[in-house]
Amino acid sequence: MIIKREIGFKQSGFTLIEMLLSVSLLAIVATMGVSLMARVLKNAAKNKVQLQVKQEGDYIIQMMERAIRNSRGATCSLDAESDPVLTVDNFSGPDAIFTLDLNTGVIASSGAIGTGGAMQTNSLTSNQVKLTAGSFTCVDGTDYSPALVTILFELKQADSMARLEEQASITFRQSVSLRNI
Repeated sequence: MIIKREIGFKQSGFTLIEMLLSVSLLAIVATMGVSLMARVLKNAAKNKVQLQVKQEGDYIIQMMERAIRNSRGATCSLDAESDPVLTVDNFSGPDAIFTLDLNTGVIASSGAIGTGGAMQTNSLTSNQVKLTAGSFTCVDGTDYSPALVTILFELKQADSMARLEEQASITFRQSVSLRNI
């Protein structure tokens, strides 16, 4: 028995349409991947700035709250430039004074705050954040309720050259009651 083989070309491989389709799909997936990666990097930059602003604001609130709670009393006023000032009457040592300097964008403290009784003036904000608004409200206590101090301020990123999507601004509000002594 003789077996004849046909000599011919058996085509193998991909057609032009299959190649174009696979290249198109690959381009779409790559574009989506690049877009997702860019968005993740932008969000990471904004989250870093927001974290820094939040940490500084929380630290300032904590310092003020501690000084107010451990005091005899507090008075709210405005200084010569109409900046809000909170004066905290300490039991021992000089008064603690907190100033929301709206002109320079700095929250400052002066007095014996965490210094073992020594007088000094400190900026509670770093050069990375800036105060944009703020106020203090003092409500006198009664026989049945202690005095109440409300702290309100807004901090934002100091870098004005940052892109809009990377800017962070956070408003802090805290009401603190004095110990009923």
